[in-house]
Amino acid sequence: MAIVYKPGQGYWTRMMSAVFAGILAVSTGAWVWAKLGVFEWAFDPIYAQAAGASITILVIGVVVYWLVGRKRKTAEFLIATDVEMKKVNWSTRREIVAHTWVVVGVSFIIAIILFVTDLFFASIARAVGIIQT
Repeated sequence: MAIVYKPGQGYWTRMMSAVFAGILAVSTGAWVWAKLGVFEWAFDPIYAQAAGASITILVIGVVVYWLVGRKRKTAEFLIATDVEMKKVNWSTRREIVAHTWVVVGVSFIIAIILFVTDLFFASIARAVGIIQT
């Protein structure tokens, strides 16, 4: 039996899933380290902190390896995700810049319209006496 289910397929999707899960594992290990440092221990607390953080990272690492590398359903999902991402028609830099300018321009136009509308209703409220200046 292979160590990894369908090795080589869905490589980047699996690797990035494992990398971000590893970041989560290390962050959780750091959190456990900090939480175990506040207790009073009969021995040096650094041993409890190191053990807790190491066990946490090890357990999360084993679970991630099992999910990303060994479990068939998860591996098939990640492989299918990788295949679908290769079919995506990614926009060019030029299109993204053009669309960004459209969004910025429309946002400014809407802001100006709302500002003028606010001034209009504020002047009506002043004329009626709702707002005192």
